[in-house]
Amino acid sequence: LNHLHWHLVDDQGWRIEVQAYPRLAQTGSRREATVVGHTLDRDAELDQQPHAGYYTQAEVREIIEYADQRHITIIPEIDLPGHSSALLAAYPEFACAGVSLPVDVKSHFGIFRNVLCNRDATFTFLGELISELAGLFPGRYIHIGGDEVNTHYWQQCEDCRRVMQDHDLTDMEALQAHFVRRVAEIVESNGKQAIAWDDVLSAGRLPENLTIMSWQGLARAQQALDQGHDVIMTQSPLYFDFYQSTAIDEPLAIHGHAPLRGVYTHDPSDELHQQPGRVIGAQANVWTEYIQTDQQLDYMLFPRLTALAEVLWTPPEQQDWNDFKSRLRGHMAVLNRLGVNTSHSHENPEIRFSADRQTGFCVEMQTEALQQRIHYTLDGSLPNRQSPVYSTPLQIEQQAVVHAVCIDPQTGQHSGTSRLALVGHRALHCQVTAWDSDTGRPLEASNIHNLQVLTNGVTGQGQLFQHADWAAIDNATDAELLVDLETPANVKLVSIGFDGCLKRALYSPQRVSLAGSLERCDWAELGSAEQASPDSGRFEIACEPTQCRYLRVTIENPELIYSHEREESMPAPLYLDEIIVHES
Repeated sequence: LNHLHWHLVDDQGWRIEVQAYPRLAQTGSRREATVVGHTLDRDAELDQQPHAGYYTQAEVREIIEYADQRHITIIPEIDLPGHSSALLAAYPEFACAGVSLPVDVKSHFGIFRNVLCNRDATFTFLGELISELAGLFPGRYIHIGGDEVNTHYWQQCEDCRRVMQDHDLTDMEALQAHFVRRVAEIVESNGKQAIAWDDVLSAGRLPENLTIMSWQGLARAQQALDQGHDVIMTQSPLYFDFYQSTAIDEPLAIHGHAPLRGVYTHDPSDELHQQPGRVIGAQANVWTEYIQTDQQLDYMLFPRLTALAEVLWTPPEQQDWNDFKSRLRGHMAVLNRLGVNTSHSHENPEIRFSADRQTGFCVEMQTEALQQRIHYTLDGSLPNRQSPVYSTPLQIEQQAVVHAVCIDPQTGQHSGTSRLALVGHRALHCQVTAWDSDTGRPLEASNIHNLQVLTNGVTGQGQLFQHADWAAIDNATDAELLVDLETPANVKLVSIGFDGCLKRALYSPQRVSLAGSLERCDWAELGSAEQASPDSGRFEIACEPTQCRYLRVTIENPELIYSHEREESMPAPLYLDEIIVHES
């Protein structure tokens, strides 16, 4: 925690004064509006409110001095060559030929096609820019980004092709390596050392003194170590913009789940084979697209940052989760007296379950809250002090909507409400496969994810939207799902959900059709639905009881939406909820 990685620029704004290039701040710092809610929501709208601002160099020096007094070194990041929309809005001459002009500072969030061109003028510009930053920031490092580079315009650019020919580069990854290498050399020529995200490892042939910030899993971290790089670990348990719990009253976050216990039990260098000293530290990331106030930022940081401090400063054999919990309440009291808005999400009850097609669900609850009771309901209502107190696992035969909350018996204060909707049905734990209706090919991992959650007995309706709880179909106008019931069943009702979660507005298909078969041939059409049921929020298809072992669910998704990232229309993404099958 003696370093602050300061992400100063992105597609949505350039936030630091550069005297050699004043339009970076004057033009690049201003976007005309900001998306309301989540950037990927259905019918996402803009607030139509201009947003602008940047740090002058005098303000930066003041911040550096403030940090230095507290023995904190600031690492500035200028993300290159991607995430450059704000830069190119100010200086479009550093874009590839073919880029749609003028480039705008982005109002949505995501990964955009606007990247810097590989022509020599770009590196002359970067030389002046980095020289100015090097003189401003006294620390050892400058972070040059390198993540999420869309090479769409590089592939069409004559200047980029000429660079590839001149330097004998065979593909886009080699071209990216060339770019990163040239920028790293500029950083080094200014007496600094470059850091880049682990995306650059795919390119290969990188300077060994380039430090890698690893966020994409242990395999990437190991690759960096094997290539001789120092590594800073910043894996998904350390993304503090992720949700802290699955409680339905958590504030909107980008996605994901990084609970306090997950932070504390995360060993940043576990399972890595390394030379001593090559893993030089770890870092928590908190991006603020969905964080609106200082108080909400505190909430996302604390006490997770406290857990990270102990993980990094204490030998693993001396780390003890229960001991940490016993000390945490006192530490949070200190933070609260200092005006820090700490989160108590770790005290929210956690609901776990196991499912069996014959016996139903066994539900267990636990909490990290000391001296608090878990109160619960099974009818969908919210618990209070009069609700039953959890003591032993619950057996649920068919279905229930479980709500749970921790309540302090002395004060009556309660934590966030956890929710789990369970439904037993004929397809529980049955295998689901998917393919593209147009091509007949199986949908690959890049198009559909988490199929196994479609028959796990949990519905996402009424819960926080989390990627892990839904199966996602990306960039497909039509898809077919095959459910293998293993043995014949007399099917009378099938339903599938596409919307109804909290904090997000998801897309729904135009039509869902159902067919059944005993042997994956001679399919019988069982019905279709064109809109969700107002009662359940799900697409429901009822039919005359029909003997089937296999069910084929056809999803028609012809609606095209404009992708601000791709600058073109594409099929709307779909998020699928539990496939529920009932028999007579």
